Amino acid sequence: MDGVKVERLLSAEQLDELGINRWAISTCPRSEFIWICDEPETSYIMEGRAKIITESGRTINLKPGRLLHCPAGSICSWIVLEDLKRRFIMG
Repeated sequence: MDGVKVERLLSAEQLDELGINRWAISTCPRSEFIWICDEPETSYIMEGRAKIITESGRTINLKPGRLLHCPAGSICSWIVLEDLKRRFIMG
């Protein structure tokens, strides 16, 4: 298994516990690219849609409300279907 995990629609309390409002914001236009995580990264999708394909070939569909966990060393192909806005934290 590749170790990449996704959680669906967290409650407001869970978002507060994670401190998501203090995480950095990133935007990405429609595009395709390969992402290599040098360190663990967690992303919360705020807007847009994307599909990622993990190194093991698993496809994960991302949309607003999804929380994505990528371990250090993971490699994913990203296909951004709609302009994406996310909050993220490394480490």
